[in-house]
Amino acid sequence: MIRRPPRSTLSSSSAASDVYKRQVVDKINRLKLDRYRRNWPHKTVPHVRPITAKPEVDMKKWRLHCHEGRQVWQYDDENTSGRKDQTFIERYMLGLTMKEKRVVRKQSAEALFDGANFLSRLQHEDGHWPNDYSGPLFLTPGVVFIKYAIYGGNYKHMFSNEAQRLEIIRYLANHQNPDGGWGMHTESHSTMLGTVLNYVTVRLAGEPATSPMCLVAKEWIRSRGGAISIPSWGKMWLCIMNLYSYNGVSAVLPEMWLLPYWVPFAMGRFWCHSRMVTLPFGYFFGKKWQCPLDATLMAVRGEIYVEHFHKVAWSKQRDNIYKDDVYTPIHLMYRLAAPILMLYDKIHLRTLRKQSIKISYDHMKYDDMSTNYICLGPVNKVLNMLVAFIEDGVESPHFRRHEQRLDDYLWEGPEGLRMIGYNGSQLWDTSFAAQALCAGGLEGECPQALRGAHHYIDIAQVREDPPAREGFFRSRTKGAWNFSTRDQGWQVSDCTAEGLRIPLLLRNSGILTTPFPQERIFDGVDEVLSLRSEELGGWGSYEAPRGPKYLELLNCADIYKDIMIDYVYSECTSSCVHTLCLFRRQFPSYRPSEVNTAIREGVRCVKRLQRRDGSFYGSWGNCFTYAGFLVSEALKEAGETQNSPAFRKLTEFTLSKQMEDGGWGEDFNSCVTCEYVHLSLIHISEPTRLLSISYAVFCLKKKKKNTYINQRITYYNIRRE
Repeated sequence: MIRRPPRSTLSSSSAASDVYKRQVVDKINRLKLDRYRRNWPHKTVPHVRPITAKPEVDMKKWRLHCHEGRQVWQYDDENTSGRKDQTFIERYMLGLTMKEKRVVRKQSAEALFDGANFLSRLQHEDGHWPNDYSGPLFLTPGVVFIKYAIYGGNYKHMFSNEAQRLEIIRYLANHQNPDGGWGMHTESHSTMLGTVLNYVTVRLAGEPATSPMCLVAKEWIRSRGGAISIPSWGKMWLCIMNLYSYNGVSAVLPEMWLLPYWVPFAMGRFWCHSRMVTLPFGYFFGKKWQCPLDATLMAVRGEIYVEHFHKVAWSKQRDNIYKDDVYTPIHLMYRLAAPILMLYDKIHLRTLRKQSIKISYDHMKYDDMSTNYICLGPVNKVLNMLVAFIEDGVESPHFRRHEQRLDDYLWEGPEGLRMIGYNGSQLWDTSFAAQALCAGGLEGECPQALRGAHHYIDIAQVREDPPAREGFFRSRTKGAWNFSTRDQGWQVSDCTAEGLRIPLLLRNSGILTTPFPQERIFDGVDEVLSLRSEELGGWGSYEAPRGPKYLELLNCADIYKDIMIDYVYSECTSSCVHTLCLFRRQFPSYRPSEVNTAIREGVRCVKRLQRRDGSFYGSWGNCFTYAGFLVSEALKEAGETQNSPAFRKLTEFTLSKQMEDGGWGEDFNSCVTCEYVHLSLIHISEPTRLLSISYAVFCLKKKKKNTYINQRITYYNIRRE
């Protein structure tokens, strides 16, 4: 709700009036976007699909090398690892384990113990649970693009080995939709962004244009007018690869990094992922750098455009976005600003441009070094690596360290090799696996697994703050846990909370030989408290929100929503509240005022985020069942009574979504439409379905025992058997 300032303030302060007007415009725009997304016409496609493209390499030669959470898949063609046989984890992740007959357990305890034993077998010896964190289909193209640009299409240098090249092509073949296109992600309808980027990827990786995969993809692109209507992110990528003109791209000015922090749209106020991707994009736009043109790129130009490349009216393509790609229509405010930015680009001062590009490079290099060359995420990882090549050369230590870390982002699986959405989800998966064992009361039955998890949590905690962090818009990190590994270096609020929870749960379990140091538990609490928004009461993802919400009016990424600033989220806030409650019981004398305030304000924040129907929208999982699970856990730990309005409404909402067979199933389109969407029966996969059921049951168990609920769940289990 937007509150109008008092009349006296409005009359005396034009600045306050301008802010109010922008807030109103933003509110109206969000209502329009809500209506637009509710009418989203596209259905999800199955994530789990038949593997139609079979491997051309020996899958038994893949080895997963892990060290302190770092995960690297290597094709061991000459048995350099010294291991003749694959481990169970490797075979399971590659889909090479024998499919066992389903055995109906007579008692829930038997199922619990068998499940815990199987979970323990998937744990690596360093304590973490390796896992695939893929899904987006616009990431793998970045790896192939930059390797092609750096090594001029020489496959021997682009790929570690031939197996890597073939498996990347195979992965994309297995996720090509029946209509010949590719989506934004593995459950998405075909989009211009996904289809063009992945078509170019397989071509640059050596797939001939006459192959069946390329023929149907090319037809998909050309029948829809060609690649000229690719969204803004795609336009930038194609520009870098000399497959688009910078005249057809809205300006991404590196000079934005010169703005002082007090400016509302200064780069330091943006959400970290947005600013770290805008950073290299601005560098490339400012330099107008493009990959040298060769025969393959010339051929691809002719394949993805209907009109001859040099005859395209590029300046008219800046706002040309294929309709099925548009998730967030560009607001008028940005459309009015864009021509001004383009005009500045034409008349820019050379000294200012040179200075801004240098500052941009300094920021990129800082992220490289402070993350051990892993970078914040996969997109800025590959872009920063290409910049390192341009600035320092292929033989420089800076570039070589980048290259050594690229394989951290590649994951091999049954469908092939792909780039994943982070350098893994090691901390997150380890914490929840350990919590599952504790929730089952299995500390005595699985002490080795829990000790291993505790060990990984120990080595994954960040022990120091980034040097000179204020100058690079970084928050403190001492005591934090990241989503993946300690090396990655970027703090996350709920990951810190979930990581800290394991030492708190196991402190008095009697299974630890070495307890977690108390001072580092305090560091973790200090980190959680530092990330809370005092104004809003809750927690964002990586940082407390810094910029005004109306910055979303300047969002030029038509494929994303709510990316300009960090927001307060029900899931992040719930994780932090939950852990602080556990901490308060064990350490009541440490910063009691701040801890109590954070819990109290956090609960209030979560309640404000509850919708009228009792649900909570989940931004970091799928979606309403996920958020409901985390919120119910936090409210219970905070002392909320089971008959409180928040609990009662959440329970009613969850029960209303139970399906006829007694289970739950939530479709990915819940995230897209921001309304609950039932999972279509033709799209149901067993892991997806069981995850939704688990979230829902955990949410409901916070209420008093309900015979009707138990009967419906039992009915579902009988049907499954």
